[in-house]
Amino acid sequence: MIWRILFLAALLCASAATAGATTHWVMPDGSGDFPTIQAALSAAAPGDTVLLGDGLFVGDGNRDLDFGGQAIVLRSLSADPQVCRIDAEGSESDPHRVFDFVSGEGRETVVEAITLSGGYADGECCEELTGGAVYCFASSPTFRDCIVADNYAVTSGGAMICAAEAQPRIEACWFTRNTAANGGALMCGGYSIPEIVDCTFFDNGATTAPGKGGAIHAKLYADPWIAGCTFFGNSASHGSQIYLSDWADPLLERSILAYGLSAEAVYTTEDCNPVFLCCDIYGNEGGDWTEGIADQLGVNGNISAAPLFCDPSESDLHLHTDSPCLPGAAPECGLIGAWPIGCPATGVPADVASANLRLRLAPNPTTAGARLSYVIPGTQQRTVVWELLDAAGRRLQSRWLARQSPGTQRIDWDGDDAGRPLPSGLYYHRLRVGPWVRTIPAIILR
Repeated sequence: MIWRILFLAALLCASAATAGATTHWVMPDGSGDFPTIQAALSAAAPGDTVLLGDGLFVGDGNRDLDFGGQAIVLRSLSADPQVCRIDAEGSESDPHRVFDFVSGEGRETVVEAITLSGGYADGECCEELTGGAVYCFASSPTFRDCIVADNYAVTSGGAMICAAEAQPRIEACWFTRNTAANGGALMCGGYSIPEIVDCTFFDNGATTAPGKGGAIHAKLYADPWIAGCTFFGNSASHGSQIYLSDWADPLLERSILAYGLSAEAVYTTEDCNPVFLCCDIYGNEGGDWTEGIADQLGVNGNISAAPLFCDPSESDLHLHTDSPCLPGAAPECGLIGAWPIGCPATGVPADVASANLRLRLAPNPTTAGARLSYVIPGTQQRTVVWELLDAAGRRLQSRWLARQSPGTQRIDWDGDDAGRPLPSGLYYHRLRVGPWVRTIPAIILR
């Protein structure tokens, strides 16, 4: 059988396996060494590896998974989380998580290169309402190269909650479309100290009251370390990217917090003392370096400049070659954010108009502001990104407008750049709507 051949190949390649350790194989259709993931975890000994074949794992035995305190590695054979997924299939009437870490697991317990989705945390009280995909209580597992998407918790931590001195390490993971009332993606509480490194938080939301922390809410003496991460387009009523309360003192370094929706990037209560080093906070609807962190702008390598992502409308957060977040722009900081160069320098294309996308700017020329009207074609919602460029094609402003419905939409442009009136001259408005891009000129006459 083909899976036996792949299994033997995996054994030969598992150079990290310790002497005497065993590798177990599980397939989505129930074949392999064990019929379910939980059966394999329960049979595995410390140091063992459980390999998952490509495909979708669902149903009892493949959700609410418990490592039982054992140092076991669970990973996909392909090392590609896009083709190996565990879906808890949770709902309001039938809540389930993907993982429960409640037995003191340490860093040697590893989840690697798997998508975790469909978690739904609901119940009568307390812990049942938190941690949509992952509940981490007094445990410190490692998550590496995972996608954590489309999970929900009624109260806190749409994707994950860390509590009771938990110290998980979360490396190179992508969190997206997770929702909760507090901490759309992640809730850190109860003296927890998670390490969050090289991760991306994209389009998560604290969507119901009180709406605190679109990506992360840290509280109750939690001190997360967040390094080399990119936050984009998360939304909340308070702290579109991060909300801090109750003596939470995180350290954020070399991270981008951009284009948060509906609120300031970071909300912090007076009892919190966050530290930012080499961070770029820019383009958030409610403000960037606002009260509570305002005094950290311009020191320790902190900036507020357009990061110049390649194509956020297609979830591409690589950086243009002229991004201020690249190592050459600030040698003392190195790379800011989770993603390196992925596209050439910005510029104004001669004609990138799509016949499907209609734009109108009026008045044009203008002595002050103008209204950009556009028609989204088709029948489905589209992600919209607006950019303002100068005559040389350098990006001055950009705004991520999330998903909008078909029909006529509009953007009111005030003719300013970060509150400063732009001088007379030629500028360009560039609009990305799903697969379509169009650039039109704008003239300011002061």
